[in-house]
Amino acid sequence: MTDMQSTMVSLRELNTKLAFEISELRKKYAELEAKNIEVETENTKLKQDKKEVEVRFMNLEQKDREKTNLIAKLKHDVSLIKEQNLQNKSNGYTSEQILLLQRESDVNIPNPVINQYISSTDTNSKSDSRSSASHETNSSYFVTASGNDNPEQINLRCNGTSTSDITDDTSNFDPEALITSAELARPRCASLICIENKSSEDIVIDEFLDLKEKERVSNMVRKKNREKKLRSQLDNISQSNKNKVQKFMSEVSTNSSSQLQYTGSISNSSADSDAIPTTLNEIESQSSNTSFTVLYEKLCNAITLANRKTQEAIFCYCNFDKTLIQRHNEITSEKQVDPESNAVSRILNKEVCAQLPTNISDVLLWKRLKSSTNFLVQ
Repeated sequence: MTDMQSTMVSLRELNTKLAFEISELRKKYAELEAKNIEVETENTKLKQDKKEVEVRFMNLEQKDREKTNLIAKLKHDVSLIKEQNLQNKSNGYTSEQILLLQRESDVNIPNPVINQYISSTDTNSKSDSRSSASHETNSSYFVTASGNDNPEQINLRCNGTSTSDITDDTSNFDPEALITSAELARPRCASLICIENKSSEDIVIDEFLDLKEKERVSNMVRKKNREKKLRSQLDNISQSNKNKVQKFMSEVSTNSSSQLQYTGSISNSSADSDAIPTTLNEIESQSSNTSFTVLYEKLCNAITLANRKTQEAIFCYCNFDKTLIQRHNEITSEKQVDPESNAVSRILNKEVCAQLPTNISDVLLWKRLKSSTNFLVQ
């Protein structure tokens, strides 16, 4: 009986232990289920991220291929442009003529030729043979601006003039007038031309080339205007100095003549006086004349020295400005950045300050440059 009770007690204790273990196992199972749910959510997120990364990677690869194709096309176009420029230079064309050829490269059919073609086809539309013959004769005018054509020929194509009319008048060729006439004739020519559909890459390339050409032309115009302004300023300074010298010499001549008349009248009125005052007057006049001559010589020397210093200052400023512009263009071509960006100015400022003495600050440098430009403007 006692054994049965002891076994019952032990079984009850074992039952309580098992119940406690079961409750703990259930808690752990619940925790594991929660963790499993979290892991599954993280797996789904990772799968979505993986898909997004794959899509982005595919897009990047596609963009990379497009960029490589675009770069290859750009390099090919640049090589063609360089070959065309070399061919034009070998043919003896100037920069204005090459610019005209590039501007006229998009024009395929000139305006008067189209009108002639339309009129001929309208008049000869009654018979098939005549229409075909007129089409063949007028198709010879469908010529583009190639590298072997002269700018006079291109201009005359848009104006409806034959090339034989200008063979004897090449000595009076004016590139600026040719460019302006071509620009005026271009809208009329391009208005009746059927423009082919271009791809986006070709449009981007054309815009890039147009932008570079405009920048080059604007830089040339700015340089010419700057040189013209400096020449006019030098002429004005030399002319003003000449006028000052002439004015001073005229004043000196008038003053000396009046002084001589005054001294002559005094000598005539005092002819019967003592000899001592006359000698004193002569000595004073001689001393005044000698001192005036010395002062005049010093003034002339000072004016010539000032003119020389002014010319030296202008020459030094022009050299400094030319060197700055040249280095600016070199930095722009080396770094492949926008010429008007602040990065180029900062690099140029650092280089200039590194080569100058230590006691010259940035403020002093640019103040001197500003004062020199103000002096040149005056």
